[in-house]
Amino acid sequence: MSGALPKVSVVFLTYNRAHTLVATYETLLALMDYPRDRLELILSDDGSDARNKRIIERLDFDRWLISKTNAGLGASSNKGIRAASGDFILQMQDDWILTGRRDFLRKAVEVLQSMPDIGMILFRDRPELPVRERRQFGGLAVDLLLDRVNAKGVIMRVGDGAYSDNPHLKRRDFHQIVGQYAEGVPMAKMELEMQKQVCAQTTYRVATIGGMNVFKHIGDRFSFDPAKRFAPKLDLIRQFPGGPMVVDLARIIYRKARKSRTDV
Repeated sequence: MSGALPKVSVVFLTYNRAHTLVATYETLLALMDYPRDRLELILSDDGSDARNKRIIERLDFDRWLISKTNAGLGASSNKGIRAASGDFILQMQDDWILTGRRDFLRKAVEVLQSMPDIGMILFRDRPELPVRERRQFGGLAVDLLLDRVNAKGVIMRVGDGAYSDNPHLKRRDFHQIVGQYAEGVPMAKMELEMQKQVCAQTTYRVATIGGMNVFKHIGDRFSFDPAKRFAPKLDLIRQFPGGPMVVDLARIIYRKARKSRTDV
């Protein structure tokens, strides 16, 4: 039975977040009902340190793509996609855990097989974007998303394009049509450029499926947040002369760092 199903390459993208990668990997394989022998598990590691690598080595991947240096998410994504041999590619960053229906991948594969103009299915609701067209498939609502563009037909901000680097399934030739990811740029810039590339072509559309918002983002809980994770230590620092000023400065630096990661 499993031999009749298309082969899906699952590309895991990671950098120095072994613990969230383990959660991403284990929940996906434990909860998803797609046969293991029809999956190709690929790890694209963007130069993680030795401590993280020791944890990652416990996982069972079919292909290991280990970079010696940190080249950025764009380069890591391109490397993983080039290595994929499946009919479809499920792209996963290292901080998303599966929480929804077990058959999500089977259903998404069936949609792509039945609707050749859809090149990518995003496993995330996008209510902020208009729907180009709604189709029905096996009792599921399939929404083809419409990019939000300015008067010149250009996407101006991350979030205005149908494409997202959140967990998604795409055809193996998707990037042959729309182009590869921009390399050597910040993550937000990379995502915006891919949104523009997807918007500029007419071969493939991006869609969502009703009830397929099946992943939960856990990355924020592991981020450096001095207001939460380090509250006890910050309270101790405040007791020393000049401590309150040091804490305030740390908060300012933290907020600026977060803003710089999201600015384009």
